Amino acid sequence: MVTTSDGGRIIYVVDDPLDDFTPTEIGDFGGVNRYDVMLTNGYGGNSNIYTFSLGKVFDNGFSLNTSYTHQDVNEAVNGGSSQAASNYQYVTALDRQNPLPATAGYEIEHRFVITAQYSTELFEGYDSKFSMFFERVSGRPFSYVMSSFRDSDLGDQSSFNSSSQYLLYIPTGADDPNVVYEGGLTYDDLAQIIADKGLEQYAGGYTGRNEARGPWNTNIDFRFEQELPGLWEGHTGAVYLDVKNVVALFDKDAAQQHVIPFADTTQGIVDFGGLTDEGQYIYAPVFGGLDDYAPTRYRAEASTWQVKVGLRYNF
Repeated sequence: MVTTSDGGRIIYVVDDPLDDFTPTEIGDFGGVNRYDVMLTNGYGGNSNIYTFSLGKVFDNGFSLNTSYTHQDVNEAVNGGSSQAASNYQYVTALDRQNPLPATAGYEIEHRFVITAQYSTELFEGYDSKFSMFFERVSGRPFSYVMSSFRDSDLGDQSSFNSSSQYLLYIPTGADDPNVVYEGGLTYDDLAQIIADKGLEQYAGGYTGRNEARGPWNTNIDFRFEQELPGLWEGHTGAVYLDVKNVVALFDKDAAQQHVIPFADTTQGIVDFGGLTDEGQYIYAPVFGGLDDYAPTRYRAEASTWQVKVGLRYNF
């Protein structure tokens, strides 16, 4: 078994007897793109979801409901794609052939919800209702990886080397023999990135899958509804006002919604330049520059306030 120089990652090669091809060096797949994906049962996945709720209806027309939900979910493969090949390619792992269970990509660790309603009669004989919905949720997880687009040194054929899903080896220091640098990147540069991302704990090993988190998101919606008399007996009407994302009316920055878009979302913090003949990692600066923010998707419509006024008539 051939591994990287640190001994932590297996290096695979393509050996296809049907094409009479035998690899001669690291990353040599000879243009062979034949593959088989075997679907089978895994192990280690589990989920524990807890919800606590508290509610009260008061005699003065006020009612309040609160809830908190905690998720603790682990999975090996998220199964988020409709094709087996994509589910194989886009799982974040140390070893794609043997993905290990980790925090699930769709896990929402914390969710707080408050709903409140007040019913009265601003006009005698006609209901007036004020409602408020508050939600605050923690960000979904993502992983720090090597940016490895179109690199086959770990054994991927061209059908599987278009993603960046390999967990990153973190060097122990400037003299770590398992990493060499190119393209102007130095250990000091990488050390600063490691410190900024809080990855010091992984020195001498690999980053964890889905152990980073996107930002929290907050939303408040408001509704007012006033009952109205109908034009004829037995008819009723109502006018209502809906305000979506009330927070945006007062603080547009706090109202912004940034979400992790996919189950195995990643952020490359170095470019993987391949392996040396000795199996050392070659690290270079990320193409296009390092993104200092979480790999989130901005939800423009959900980040702005919206007002809807409506009229309803029942007969």
